[in-house]
Amino acid sequence: MTADELSAAILEMRRLGSETDRFEAKKCESNLSKDVWESVSAFANTAGGVLFLGLDENKGFTVAPKFNPNSTLDQFVSGMGDGGKDGIRVENPPQYKPFIMEYENAQLLVIEIEESLPAQKPCHIAGRSLNTGSFKRVWNKDVPLSTTELFELQNIAVRSNADRMPVAKINDLDNDLVAHLLERKEGSRALRGTKTIEEKLKRLAVVDGNGDVTLAGLIALGSYPQEFFSKLVVDVAVFPDNEKSVPGAPRFIDRVVADGTFVEMANEAVEAIMRNLRRIAVIRGTGRAEEPEIPREVLREAVVNALVHREYDSKFLGRSVDVNVYPNRVEITSPGGLWGTRTKHNLAEGVSECRNDALMSLIKDLVSSSANAPLAEGNGSGIPYIYNEMKRHTLRPPTFAIGFDSFSIILGRFGTEIAENQRWISERTSQHLSRDEEAILLLARDHEEITVQDAHMNLGVDSDEARAMLVNLCSLGLLKPQGDDAYRLIKATRQTLSDSRVLTDTQTALCKLLDETEAKSSQELAASLGKTPRTVQRALQGLLDKGIVIATAPRTNKERKYLLSRDLKPIDVM
Repeated sequence: MTADELSAAILEMRRLGSETDRFEAKKCESNLSKDVWESVSAFANTAGGVLFLGLDENKGFTVAPKFNPNSTLDQFVSGMGDGGKDGIRVENPPQYKPFIMEYENAQLLVIEIEESLPAQKPCHIAGRSLNTGSFKRVWNKDVPLSTTELFELQNIAVRSNADRMPVAKINDLDNDLVAHLLERKEGSRALRGTKTIEEKLKRLAVVDGNGDVTLAGLIALGSYPQEFFSKLVVDVAVFPDNEKSVPGAPRFIDRVVADGTFVEMANEAVEAIMRNLRRIAVIRGTGRAEEPEIPREVLREAVVNALVHREYDSKFLGRSVDVNVYPNRVEITSPGGLWGTRTKHNLAEGVSECRNDALMSLIKDLVSSSANAPLAEGNGSGIPYIYNEMKRHTLRPPTFAIGFDSFSIILGRFGTEIAENQRWISERTSQHLSRDEEAILLLARDHEEITVQDAHMNLGVDSDEARAMLVNLCSLGLLKPQGDDAYRLIKATRQTLSDSRVLTDTQTALCKLLDETEAKSSQELAASLGKTPRTVQRALQGLLDKGIVIATAPRTNKERKYLLSRDLKPIDVM
């Protein structure tokens, strides 16, 4: 940590009046504070952090006058196990870097705590049980890890047998599903040497050695798995606002609890999400097309991933896979944290690991619909597929919320992710806008006028918050008030097409030939004007730079064509 970083960190705590998720201050005036070790455990188990020892929070984060950094450092090093075993205070200690630093004519002990590797978690206080001595960082608090969080940390590299546990009898299976599975596996090596149905189902891990149905078999082929585990469902909830339980708002707009087998849950959940998404206009090929905000294939992959990779240990069987649809995002959350070597850094690398290998093996032989397409591949392609599909549709990549005992994928909504829309917004302003402000501009573009109520209903933001954003957009010269909480988009402020100082004769002629719906190639335009393709391409590039014309494909694409922007219609051309 540099002197500037030290100063910035302390100024941030003074401004907030509290510590943060990354910074913890301890007075330690006479001795090392005992609760330092809770912070060490919390930082090591979460995302790392910095201890400021000798800094008094109760006195405005000023240096304690009697603080002795050298004595405190000796006590800390001893407690971390680097001064002998007798004084050790934490088990599985993290890596750390101590610094004695000058600040406001005094000295502080600054200790950077690194996040521990998954195999070294949990870091916990010596002499206490794991349940009482293991902590995580939640904003400025050191919070004990829950039973399920500890279970996930302890079993992150342990192969799970939860999906192979016997849970039902063979007459609890659906005979048609069993027959379909065996038909698909007929002639495979998996069934080599088997004769009876029970032998075949045992080989496929549908039943165990005693002929009892495994959890994997029940989920994949059961007549009604929820007879045994009522929470093994996908709970889809659609909310009117961007947060749950906003006062005065209805609790749900839509609610679907998708049950049945794995395939039925996945299909019903995807349909419920799709029903609550908008369709948006995008440029595809030679014209405009309407597509859902989030591709169906992305939603299907995300739901299937949540079901197949969730934790099925008995501690988690009371939890469902939750899909929360908000006006600005879709969040899909599964019980259980990341497993194996998967981390937030390698999610998109296609690492092929699955804690539920028996279930995955069965799911690869199930189909998602009448299209007879495999429901899952089982080769680590799920998250990369989502990334690539979002990119192919010019959408921003997903984000993730990774907890100790939960995993969420978050997909953005409302068209603010689309490249064409981002380009249109950037043409209008160089100011940084929030995602909701961008969405308001897009609403105003598509409907010419927008009210506070429109913003509230479409984006799920509070009416006062919506009004404040609309007023801000007015101050930036993007909207103008129309009275009664209504606002209208200000037309593009660039000079009109009739101004000879803006466009050349060739550019003006091109604008007369182009419209918003029928895309034309540079060769077609050159032939119409009787000019060389090179001359037309130079003129088109100038129109692209001004935002007057939109291209349907990258410059290197032979299918590249051009459309007139929505905001500048042919009638503007004199």
